[in-house]
Amino acid sequence: MDYEKRFKNFDKRRLVKILAKEGIAANVAQSKAELIRMLVLAKKANSPTRKHFTSAKKDKMVKLIINFLTFIVIIFGINYGYQLYLDAQKDEFEIDQDLNTPQIFEKGQQTFVVYNHPLVRVQAIYDEDCKRPECDVQQNLDQIKNTITPLYQVELVDYKSRKGKHLTNEYELNLLPVFLFDQTLEKLYDFEEKEEFFSKSKDKYLLQVTPNRVIVGPELLDSKIITENSSLEAPVKIIVYMSPSSIQSKEALPILENLAENFGEQMLIAIKYYNTGGNDFLAATALECLSEQEVFLDGLKLAFKDQNKWSGSSEAQVKSRFKSMARKIANVSEFTECYDDPATQQSVRNHFQESGELGVIGAPTFFINNQILVGNYELSEFAEIVDQMLRREKIKLDEDDT
Repeated sequence: MDYEKRFKNFDKRRLVKILAKEGIAANVAQSKAELIRMLVLAKKANSPTRKHFTSAKKDKMVKLIINFLTFIVIIFGINYGYQLYLDAQKDEFEIDQDLNTPQIFEKGQQTFVVYNHPLVRVQAIYDEDCKRPECDVQQNLDQIKNTITPLYQVELVDYKSRKGKHLTNEYELNLLPVFLFDQTLEKLYDFEEKEEFFSKSKDKYLLQVTPNRVIVGPELLDSKIITENSSLEAPVKIIVYMSPSSIQSKEALPILENLAENFGEQMLIAIKYYNTGGNDFLAATALECLSEQEVFLDGLKLAFKDQNKWSGSSEAQVKSRFKSMARKIANVSEFTECYDDPATQQSVRNHFQESGELGVIGAPTFFINNQILVGNYELSEFAEIVDQMLRREKIKLDEDDT
């Protein structure tokens, strides 16, 4: 900068003031040329210091900017690397939203299966008091997981609770346990293949499994009571579905007779017919006619005794065989008339139909105060099971003194 030219038009007083600001003592007695020379020298002497200060400030600013940009680049790099990792994971486990079938992935020597359908909600209506192994609903839930869907949420509802009573009434339920599925079941990828397992009731899909209890049990009015006690108010009621051609039914009869003998005053024991084939319909029709002559139990024993002689025979041979039995214990003409009566045959069909409605799938099937027990047992084992059932209902049996 040309300081001499800049200060040439300044008067001496102004020049003295400027020098004073520069830290140089001067006065107006000095010549203007001398004052300008002093001021020029002062300005030139101070210029390098100011220039050095400005460069340092600029260097510091540059460093700050470089550090900031470096930080931004590092953060961006980390984020970019992490995003690449997520994308790799996503690619490895990417679910095809348009594919409904289960999708299988392998990772780290493990297999993952992804189901692309919603959670199914299930209500299990069951008998909370039943502690027999066959009453464990977890077994049924495991089957649902393995055969229906692994993605479900279950609500356990005791049939005696307020909600249980509401559900059994609303959906007209009688056999327990039963499982109510909500309508998201329809969104299973293979629903059409599994739909046959269910019955539809209002807004629910019902899955009925092997029952262990009925809410409303078999009718007693047309059953064959074998105890002296025939009161419908008996504390213990055992109704048994028996097949005349079933060996297991044959083996169960002595157990029923033993119970009738020892607990006849407290128990009502009755027998109804179940059809397993083997000419059961023809045999049951004959037994129905013997029952009308009040010799049902004697006829049943004879039928069991000669099972192998009639169970695989023709219709004419079966009728002839039971007619011969009737001659031993009843009026044969009344038996023949009854046997050919359509009303008798309809009565037997009613037994068969009712057994199906109650979920009977084999003989013998016992309904003990509406709890269901299937199969044949030794007397001691059967007595223990019955005792456990009745204890939960606070019923104590005392053997007859007679």
